[in-house]
Amino acid sequence: MDMEHRLGTFFWIMGLALLVLFFASDYLAQPNGWYLLGGAVMFGLGVYLSRQGREEHEPAERFRLMRRMFGSNDEEEKKPKDEREMD
Repeated sequence: MDMEHRLGTFFWIMGLALLVLFFASDYLAQPNGWYLLGGAVMFGLGVYLSRQGREEHEPAERFRLMRRMFGSNDEEEKKPKDEREMD
C-alpha cells in the first residue's frame, strides 16, 4: 500500500466520523453544519485519494476449468467480428 491510498483511507474514515457527529447533533436538535460540510469534503477527498492509489489487479481465474472444458477462448472473443469471419 502506498501513502496516497493510506491517506485516502484516513480521510474517508474521518469524514464518516464527522458525518456521524453531524447526525448525532441533528438528533439532539442542535445541528452543526460545519460537521456536515467537513465530513462531506473529507469523505469525498478520501474516496478520491484511495481510488487513485489503487493498483490494477489481474483478472480472476474463476471458472477456468469450465472454460477449458467447453472451449471458450478469450483471445477469440476479443477479436473484432470481421477478423473472426476471416479465420
